Amino acid sequence: MRRRIWLSDAVELRQVYTYSRRSRVKYQEILESRYSLNPMMKKKQEQPLVELGKCIRKLRESQGITQEDFAVQAGLDRAYYGGIERGERNPTALKLIQIAIHLNVEVGRLFPPVTKLIDLEL
Repeated sequence: MRRRIWLSDAVELRQVYTYSRRSRVKYQEILESRYSLNPMMKKKQEQPLVELGKCIRKLRESQGITQEDFAVQAGLDRAYYGGIERGERNPTALKLIQIAIHLNVEVGRLFPPVTKLIDLEL
């Protein structure tokens, strides 16, 4: 039996693919090659964001607050905040200010030192 699907996550392709069991693998390969996704569809982590997340995590843990409790206090979704700490999310300036306010630190303390970022390939 054949089914038609619209590739909503691959809007740039702008095509409708007809696939059966044999071509389902091809569909996965197209998405992986086009968007550099691994088979588990994990979000790409960029090293500067990982370093930012490490700094935020260190500040939170130094205050003895759990990730879940902090997310509730800061008014953020627990999964979103966890993604920030893992480097999977690129938080806006307003979110960083919100995090800094609830950690009682200056916004600049959330960021890693420039010396750590110089060696990263950007």
